[in-house]
Order: sequence, then structure tokens, then C-alpha cells
Amino acid sequence: MPGKLRVFISSTMEDLENERAVVAKQLRLLNFEPVNAENMLPTGVSSWEQIYEELQTCHVFVLLIGARYGWIPTSGPLSQQNISVTHGEFQAAQSLGLPVLPFFKALRERNARQSREGKRRDAFRREVEDWGRGRFRGVFRNVIDLAEIVGAAVVQMLSDNFQRDQLRTRRMYATELTSPVPVPEEVILPLQLTKSVAEGRAVLCVGAGMSIGAGLPAVNELAAVLKRLKSPDPVPNLRQILNGVWTGYGQN
Repeated sequence: MPGKLRVFISSTMEDLENERAVVAKQLRLLNFEPVNAENMLPTGVSSWEQIYEELQTCHVFVLLIGARYGWIPTSGPLSQQNISVTHGEFQAAQSLGLPVLPFFKALRERNARQSREGKRRDAFRREVEDWGRGRFRGVFRNVIDLAEIVGAAVVQMLSDNFQRDQLRTRRMYATELTSPVPVPEEVILPLQLTKSVAEGRAVLCVGAGMSIGAGLPAVNELAAVLKRLKSPDPVPNLRQILNGVWTGYGQN
């Protein structure tokens, strides 16, 4: 039996702790499996390795962006890129081809936008919602709004994917039905065969599917004819018998 749809929840921890908890609860109510860092058990590998391994087993990536840009590690691969853990999770999800569902918290503190943290956060937001490479995002003001729109977005994404798969299957089936039947290549009969048929020394037989439609005897009647051949010169005798069978068959 297939397992549950696994949804990775990515966000900064300190400012969105309640939001993360509410989203995880809503996903469980919808029979999905939420995946978040606070519930990960130690596995003996580094934190980023474990996060990346979890991302590889997930089906959807939910990104929550609030007032903070997030912590930038001082060692490891993310420190080399000088990006936060949340930012790194987003880029990893993209590289893995996961559907990304972003949600931005509506901000009121205008002055914080001039700080270094605020500038990094806004640059991250612009990267996520970039028109050319980004995606549409939901906006929330409180945890109640967030729970509803995240649940609705995940369900809608699954519904859209199902409908696209159905339409793709129907189009493929319709294409197969309407594809032109390939015209067989011209068959050149051996000269000796055509000459034998023209001189009455050979008889051409076709399958019952063509014989019956053309008013000719089927294979069982032809077999009965062949059993009645006793003449030392079988071709004239065969032609005579077949003419009688065809005449009788055409009258039936």
C-alpha cells in the first residue's frame, strides 16, 4: 500500500514557531505526513545531510517566510554560499524538482526593511516570487489563515496534477486512435508465380477474413475440396471442383 504524501515544512524557527506547528497539524488532519526539522531524530550524520536526505523522500515543499531571513551557518556547504538554512532548503528543493508552495507573512514594520536582515529577507522573497523563475505565493496574516490556505493549496495541487495526468492520458489515447494507418509497401510477386496463375497452373488462396467477404469458400470448405482431389492431373480437377464450390457458395 502506498505511503502518505510527505510535505516538508521550511521556515525560520524563532518567529514562525506557532505557524509551523499549525501547518503540521493541518497536514496531519488531511492525512499527509508533515516533515520538519524539530521532529527529526539524530541519525549520526550532519544536520544538513539529514535535512537533504529528508528532502529527497518528500513530495511537496511548503515554504513559510516571515520577518526574518534566518541563521546563516558558519561551517558546511551553506556557509560557503553565505545563505540561511531556509534559503538552502528552498534551493535544494528546487534542485530535486519538488513542487514548491510558498507563503509570505504580511509585514508591517517598514523600518526593519533597511536592516541587513531585512534586506536579505526581501531579496530572498524576490527570488522566490521572481516572475521569470519564481512562482505565485500565498499571503497570510495569522496562523488561522495560514492553516487554511496551506491545506487548500496542497489539496489543489494534487487535484491539478491528477487532472493533468488524466488529460495527458486521454490525449495520448485519442492520438493513437486518430493516427493514420501505415500504408503497406508494394509487394512484387515472383514472375513465375504470376505466369502460373495466368496459365491456370496455380490457384491463389487467401485467409477466411478476405474469402468470406469476397463470396469465396472458407478454409474448411477448401480443405474438403482438397480431399476430393483424385485426378492424376490435379490442377484442372481442382479448378473444376472449386468453380462448383464457389458457384454454390455464392448462391448461399
